[in-house]
Amino acid sequence: MNAFFNLCIFWIVYGIAGLCGFQIIDKKFKGKTWTKHYIRGLGVSWLMLGIPFLIVFLVTESMALDPTLAYILFAIPAIIYTCIHEKKYKAMLSDNIA
Repeated sequence: MNAFFNLCIFWIVYGIAGLCGFQIIDKKFKGKTWTKHYIRGLGVSWLMLGIPFLIVFLVTESMALDPTLAYILFAIPAIIYTCIHEKKYKAMLSDNIA
């Protein structure tokens, strides 16, 4: 098995764990009323990265194609979502919203 395949599987499993509420987060985000939503949002971001990358990996491996451009294109939505998600919750943290 390829190491990238294993990484994609890890991202997907970690994303599912986030959706279930089990994910490692920084201490400053713990104990807030919105912590569950924060963890679930992180789970979504891991899934947005893992699932498309796994599909691209499987398709490009079977067809012997160069996946570089596809990985970049599929990473953009996950990066944008994660940046917006983090900005929202860091603002809530700095505003001291319980």
